Amino acid sequence: MLNFTIGLVYSSLISFAAYKKSSLSTTGFLAAIALGTAIYFLGGLWFFNIMIAFFVSSSLLTKFKGINKKYLDKLNEKGVMFALSNVFYHKGLENQILIEWSKKYFVNYIDKSYSNCSYHFKDRGAKTVEVLITNFKRREPEWQQLSLGI
Repeated sequence: MLNFTIGLVYSSLISFAAYKKSSLSTTGFLAAIALGTAIYFLGGLWFFNIMIAFFVSSSLLTKFKGINKKYLDKLNEKGVMFALSNVFYHKGLENQILIEWSKKYFVNYIDKSYSNCSYHFKDRGAKTVEVLITNFKRREPEWQQLSLGI
């Protein structure tokens, strides 16, 4: 019972701090308390510390992705050209944040099929929409016939 109480207190404190920094939604806050308590109760301090390391690193990565978009917006304001490759849809998931952010720029759809790749996921028919987002229009190349000088 002591492990349950300690897990509940630690998880609550850490989850509340993350919630206050807007790293967790309300449902994420509640889920973090439940998961943290269960992990501490069942696995002890060692497993709990692994969960904390995962949570902190994933939160930092999420913040870093947001910073990257802000950085690209600043580059655009300075007239610097950029290109960002990513996916709008993959394995039935939608990258809504990227879709909204990309509306300010030019979206080039990449038409590739990876059906013969050995990625191990069950739904081979799942739609993947790969894009290249730029702050400049795509130019068609101007082809010239070269003289070989033979």
